[in-house]
Amino acid sequence: MRPLTLEQLWRGAHSGDAGPLLGFPPEKRMPRSQRAMQRKIYKAKAELMEMSPEAWLLSTAWQMIARDTGELVGEIGFKGPPRLGEIELGYSTRAAFRGRGYMPEAVAALCRFAFAQTQHPTDTVCAVTERDNLASQRVLQKCGFARGGVRNGLLLWQLCRQGFTVSA
Repeated sequence: MRPLTLEQLWRGAHSGDAGPLLGFPPEKRMPRSQRAMQRKIYKAKAELMEMSPEAWLLSTAWQMIARDTGELVGEIGFKGPPRLGEIELGYSTRAAFRGRGYMPEAVAALCRFAFAQTQHPTDTVCAVTERDNLASQRVLQKCGFARGGVRNGLLLWQLCRQGFTVSA
């Protein structure tokens, strides 16, 4: 996984595609259909990074790269530094890479990273899913997340530091 810098986020906010910034050839970049949403996400993440530069790794997008082909698999990241000990995780996988085990590995890695933070202590990592997104729910279950209710009409999933183990 590679974290995007503030400069990469701002440039991606204008194009919605950080692929050229990371040296990806056109066939390995994000599909055009997803770039409008990426522009909004990159802009929001860049603004968070400017507000809390010391916590940039908790605000940026991390690009997941396939080890064997070097292709962009998807993105993962937190939605800013923890608030009251809770940090929210978000992720997406390109269609061609779904169901191949990339996301559980990435979610587990970022959870370990969050729980290891001392300057920005995290007690709980949470994520939300659509009710019908069973694949995403399965990723969270594999990583030890438990259902925690509903937040803004979405299913809330939580993973607590206490007893944290990962089977993914």
